[in-house]
Amino acid sequence: MSDREQKLRDLFKDIPEAQKEIAFSIISDCVFYEEQIAQLKKLPMIIVDKNNPTKQKATPGQKLIKEFSQTLTNNRKLLLMILYRSATGTNETNTLEELLKGFEWYN
Repeated sequence: MSDREQKLRDLFKDIPEAQKEIAFSIISDCVFYEEQIAQLKKLPMIIVDKNNPTKQKATPGQKLIKEFSQTLTNNRKLLLMILYRSATGTNETNTLEELLKGFEWYN
């Protein structure tokens, strides 16, 4: 388990066990997609036609980045929903804003 995954898991340590299992599964997916996107960003994004330089098209890597980014965004929304419901369903004083600060992409 990576440091990033452990850091995210720590944010969910105080939620009910059933929700925790779902959150941990989603966290693993998020970390996977983040790593894949980082690798794909090292590749070219556009193919330029040698005969007509004004003609360009997206590379398969760029298309994967778009697809993975959409999946990652949806997974993050699910994680935020789990955190929010957990925080508002208890008498704890944690606000959504405090919980969100644990995500580096929120800041």
